[in-house]
Amino acid sequence: MESLLAALPATPPNTEPSPGGIGKANGEAAGPSSSAGASAATTVKTPDTETSLNMTRTSLDSPVQPEPSTFPSGSATSAQTLSGTSSIPCHQARIFTDAELTDEVFQSIWTLGEPIVVTNLCPKFRIEWTPDYFRHKYGNQSCLILECQTDQNKRVTVGEFFSWFGKYEGRRDCWKLKDWPPSTDFKSAFPELYDDFAQATPVPNYVRRDGVFNIASHFPSNTVAPDLGPKMYNAMASYEAENSKGSTRLHMDMADAVNIMLYAASTPDGRPGCAAWDLFRSEDSPKLRKFLRRKFKGQYTNDPIHSQQFYLDSKLRQELYDEFGVKSYRIYQRPGDAVFIPAGCAHQVCNLADCIKVASDFVSPENIDRCEMLTREFREQNQSMAWKEDVLQLRTMMWFAWLSCTRQEKDIMS
Repeated sequence: MESLLAALPATPPNTEPSPGGIGKANGEAAGPSSSAGASAATTVKTPDTETSLNMTRTSLDSPVQPEPSTFPSGSATSAQTLSGTSSIPCHQARIFTDAELTDEVFQSIWTLGEPIVVTNLCPKFRIEWTPDYFRHKYGNQSCLILECQTDQNKRVTVGEFFSWFGKYEGRRDCWKLKDWPPSTDFKSAFPELYDDFAQATPVPNYVRRDGVFNIASHFPSNTVAPDLGPKMYNAMASYEAENSKGSTRLHMDMADAVNIMLYAASTPDGRPGCAAWDLFRSEDSPKLRKFLRRKFKGQYTNDPIHSQQFYLDSKLRQELYDEFGVKSYRIYQRPGDAVFIPAGCAHQVCNLADCIKVASDFVSPENIDRCEMLTREFREQNQSMAWKEDVLQLRTMMWFAWLSCTRQEKDIMS
């Protein structure tokens, strides 16, 4: 309670609650090792060294094949891409089991602004989040999917989209269904999935809507709180070859986030499926922007990270390291793995197989300063995108949290 109160304002902000939800960027929601949490493993997972947690899939009847497009033929089966081997230096991510990651351990690392990986969460989920489940449960629903490389979009049914999962022969597209459901509250649209996520997520005191350390949880019930999720991120396999745009381009989110993979098909060459993440330290953002401005001059509007136009393939990441000494946290996420992304950390994702993920934002006391910085940046950019607005309502959120904590403190003292 004391740590939360210390992070909150002593006077109310000059803002009123306003409708709206926090929009995600075009992404998923979403530092060096130190003595904090030293008992946890600090090795970077790679597809060759980590045992797959792939969930069992059943065959899909009457599959609808995706239409051919400009997706480079055969590129998704690149042996170098799928091996996970690379000479590019990277930071080591801290890896924990769910039982190891207590609130105290999480706090000690989260204060440093480091990403965290939690493994082996699939047994905690009661529902199998598989393509078959979504085909049979929501197959007739209409949805808008986006092609990751070209930004082409089209409307299909949920059943059609998930029928393509795991079927690579003849595929030339990389379609994704992101921020699903796009406007309806996740709890209202998928109550059984919401309950499953809420009871299985790591560090629930931070992540859940009612988590005591989630500052957003203190919004009164009679106000319109920002929509922090969960949301689903479902995407087909992409590739990491030169000029690829991956599955999710480089971006930052306004708030902290956790992203849990719950299903991955095998890769095109039969390896266990995974997604490759690159997360950059918040303090490296100025160098990252300088590199992008020089490399992509004239190809973006205002801010090269917030424009969400670029994916740093292996060649670009090597150049970034050679020229600026900037390394990413390279994480290979498998089914059952949760990736925690601190606010203000630029990140990108490339699915190396067809994947199903669920993600949720939260606002931690440790990262209020970063959230405030991002709110100012997005306001200054003044780009004509709805998610750039101050939909996080950070100052209003902090005021409500302060009121809630002081009331609870009075109750405890009396």
